[in-house]
Amino acid sequence: MTPEAQRLISAHEIDTEHFHLETVLAGLCYANIFNFPVRVNELKSYLPLERLTTDQIQQVLDLLVMQKRAYVQDGFYSLHQCPELVAQRKSRENTSASKWVSAVPALQKLLAFGFIRAAVLTGSVAANNAHKSADIDLLLVMDHRRMWLGFAVIRLWARMQKQCHPCPNYVIGDNQMKLLYPGYFTAVEFALAKPIKSVERIHEIQTHNAWLRQWTPSARSLWDKAESLPQDRRWYHRLIDWVVDSPVGALLNRLEFKRISWRTRGLYQPNPYIFKPHSPHRSIHIHQALFEQLSSLGIDDSDLGKHLNQSLSFLVAEAERWDSVQGSDRQAHSKRHWQ
Repeated sequence: MTPEAQRLISAHEIDTEHFHLETVLAGLCYANIFNFPVRVNELKSYLPLERLTTDQIQQVLDLLVMQKRAYVQDGFYSLHQCPELVAQRKSRENTSASKWVSAVPALQKLLAFGFIRAAVLTGSVAANNAHKSADIDLLLVMDHRRMWLGFAVIRLWARMQKQCHPCPNYVIGDNQMKLLYPGYFTAVEFALAKPIKSVERIHEIQTHNAWLRQWTPSARSLWDKAESLPQDRRWYHRLIDWVVDSPVGALLNRLEFKRISWRTRGLYQPNPYIFKPHSPHRSIHIHQALFEQLSSLGIDDSDLGKHLNQSLSFLVAEAERWDSVQGSDRQAHSKRHWQ
């Protein structure tokens, strides 16, 4: 316990606002949804709406541990005392590091394609919480003129990899940088991400999506986490880039876009330059689970609670659009999934 926290506790001068209890509790609640014990520095990526220093966060954690509203083991903090989760977290840290090392050679080749303008490592590997069968999740910024053909090439190339399985789960064109489904879930996912190609273009994403930093203002900057990988360019990169950039590539790009639009009934096409093959239902489920935890702690009627409600209203509208496109059968399945 820090001396400052001990002084205030001993003097019975605990000031809830001073300790920023709601913000830190909300961050712990969010991590708890994923059964994810966190270190102090990691918790910064989960803290919503309020920018806190490491010392401020540590003071709150000391207080919560003293009150037995949070628990600490080996430097990991959580809402519940569970040594098994801490052991699992340590194991997954090692798995994440191993997956990253084994994925680097494949990613160096992948990022050598000219139509990939920028790349960000996302998902469990970026969060240091990968299990043995986890994919290497990526957000890719593509040349918007050949985005769909390039995406098809990447999917085909990824299937040929034996050491790792790159998974481009978010693809956007370089002519627009607005992300789908604004909210706490997407902001945390981005706060945990690591740029691996063209950091300056990833900065454009933050510029065009100011809500990212509004949700997670305490998170480390992209520059602190960036690791630009050297590109391993081979003869087939030049050949494929030439085909993709040719008039034939333009035709194939249009055909692939029409195929994707037909296969998904236009669902993944709010505009022709963004592709996120996941519904908003997962974001809704996370927001609802967090709101329930905040309610159980008596802090749902706060600025965070109001922001969550506003975000939920938007996401529910997006989910209704998704369900209307997918049809009543899929709509019922989707609602069962997140309710």
